[in-house]
Parts: sequence; structure tokens; C-alpha cells
Amino acid sequence: MKNIIRNCIYIITICILLTGFSQELSAQKHYTLSGTIKGIPDVEIKMVEGEQVDLAKIISTSKIKDSKFEFSGQIDNIKLVSLVFKKAKEDEVSYFVPLVLDEGETTISVDASICFDDPSNSHLLVSPNLVIASQITKDFQTYIKARMDLMYTENGKKQTAFTEDFEKNIKPTGNEPSEDWYVKRSELNSALFADYEVVIKTCVKQLSNSLAGIIICNNAYFDVFSVAEMKMILTNYKKNFEATPQFKILEKKINRILNVEVGAIAPQFTMENDKGGQTSLSEFKGQYLLVDFWTSTCSPCIASFPHLNKLYSKYHDDGFEIIHISTDHEKKYWYEALEKHKNPWPQVIENVEVKKGESITDIYVVKYNPYVYLLDKEGRIIAKNPKDEELDAKLKDIFGH
Repeated sequence: MKNIIRNCIYIITICILLTGFSQELSAQKHYTLSGTIKGIPDVEIKMVEGEQVDLAKIISTSKIKDSKFEFSGQIDNIKLVSLVFKKAKEDEVSYFVPLVLDEGETTISVDASICFDDPSNSHLLVSPNLVIASQITKDFQTYIKARMDLMYTENGKKQTAFTEDFEKNIKPTGNEPSEDWYVKRSELNSALFADYEVVIKTCVKQLSNSLAGIIICNNAYFDVFSVAEMKMILTNYKKNFEATPQFKILEKKINRILNVEVGAIAPQFTMENDKGGQTSLSEFKGQYLLVDFWTSTCSPCIASFPHLNKLYSKYHDDGFEIIHISTDHEKKYWYEALEKHKNPWPQVIENVEVKKGESITDIYVVKYNPYVYLLDKEGRIIAKNPKDEELDAKLKDIFGH
């Protein structure tokens, strides 16, 4: 009798597992993405996640043959992808075609001769013409079209002319552009990015009733939104999309940003220090603390050391401390940089091999190096990535000299 019961339990357990497995398989939905690409020879084409081409995960690889291509497979959730290709293998710059990948059939046509040096990417944006597509894919296309239209604005035309001049007159010489050239490029990028911010905000507002709006938010630079705007975005999309995976990603992203806004208590951490021990953020309670993210290969980071040393000498005895958080992937480079620069403040590094879950740069929403936060004696954030002059003024106000 016991054997019969045991066998029944075993069979029931297997049935439950198989049912769960079947449900998991049923969540996978088939897609086909095909079309034509004009102006490109027979080359490789990749489908990658998101828009950040250089860092993106490759979903699938195919070939452009006689201007035609096709991808097919399984998809668990609607997601933003980019089709990425080059005219020649040795080209440094790629073309990328962003679109929402949905279940079922999607057919597009692309003219690679109409492209734009997008301000949010180091590659050339190409907008697809949708032949067959879901409504969400069509909604997202309004955002891509609005970005492409930036090339026809005053700032877009200046950017295009500047790029064409570089390709024609500077690149063939093999010489490094002048300092003035880099200054001009930075000014043009800043002006164009301001236009790009307007596009993001406008489209997110227009698509508040579409899942495409959430997908835009999940892949856009959130620096364009104020704290109040981020909270409003969550409220607006929660009404219709709270149960979707895309909304859960958005909610996590926004809450993570809000956790490190000015006025918030800085997230706790414990990390390996340069002495082989552990250092925790809580050890600095009672001091004003500058949390500075850097890496040994970051030129702007190294260029900031003289200014930081000046502040350290001036205010350390008054209760000011700095903690350097290295994002180096190999400790040997970190140790070499510490030995070379000999900065006097505490040094820690995140051990890439043993970290679990989110990294410290994820938790602190570190977009680039150097990136700094100034904390008060209670560990509350009182300045987020201030410029040198802003940090100087803040510390002068705190310490009175």
C-alpha cells in the first residue's frame, strides 16, 4: 500500500512538473521578421536587444542576400530590437534599424541611404517602412520617425554638414582633429540632444495608452525627465499596464533612479578594499563623504585627481572624506593605478567574480566615469554628480571656508 501511495505521489509530481513545463513553452510565441534593405551589398545582419549596438546582446544572425533578409524564432515578450549591419566588414560605423519585435509576422523595407547620425548613439539610425506590423510596432515607429526628422531641423543640418566635412576633409588626412574641432562637435551634440529630449518627452506623452510608450521609456536616457515627471510616468502607465513585464521593468528602473536622487539616503554597500579587507558605507557616518566612481583607464577620472587632492587637503580635518569605488574588471590594473597615483583616501573595488544580483554601478545608476555623489553626515545625498565649481561652492558653504 505504501508503495502504491508513493508511486501515485511520484506520478502526480511528474504531472505537475510537465504542466509547468508546458505552460512555460506556451509562453514562447513565434515571430518572423523579414524585408528588404536597399543600398547594402550581401553582408551579415544581426538582430540585437535594444539600441546600444556596441554593448547589446545578439539575438540572432542572418544574411542580406539580393537585398532581402529574414529572421524567425521564438519570443517570450514584446521587446525593442535593432537590426545592425555595415556596408563593409572593415567599417567602424554600423547602421541600426530599431523596431519593436512582436509575435507573428513583421515585414519592413529599409533604404540605408537615408540615415542619421543619431545623438543617442555612435552609429547611423535608419528608419524602417512598415509593410506588415502589429499596432505596438506601428506606435513605436512614430517615435523613430520623430527622431529621424531631427536631421531636417537646423541643429540636425549643422550636425550633418559637420560630419560630411570630417569625412571629406579631415579623415582622409589621417591626422587627429584639432581641439577646436572636438569643442565644436560637443556643442553640436549638446544642441541636438536638447532636441532629442523634446522628442522623447513628446512621444512618451502621446503614447501613454500604448505599450510602445513604456518600451521607449525603458530604452531612453532618463536624465531628460525630472523626478516629478518620472513619478507621473509611473502613475499614467500603471493604469493599463501594471501586470505587464514591460511595466515591471520600468517601475524597477524609475525606483532605482529615485533611490539615488538628492534627498535620498544613499544605498548601503560593503566592498573589498585595497588592504584585503572590507569597507562599508556605514563606517563614514558622521562625515561628509564624496563617493567617487572611477576606473584605471578613465582619463577624465585621472584628470580629476589634482582637484580632489586639493579639496581633501583643505577639508579633511573638518570632517570631509572621499571613497574611491573602482569599476575595473581586473584587480591588477586597479593596484597599478593605486600605486601610481597614491591618492590618500579609502579605496574599494567590486569583485566581479563574486558579485551577485545588481552591481554597485547599477544600484547607484552610474552612467559613466567619473560619477560622484556627495553625502551629508547622515548618509543623505546632497549633491549628484556636481561640476567642480558646484562641488567647491557646496563644500565652502558647508565648512565656511
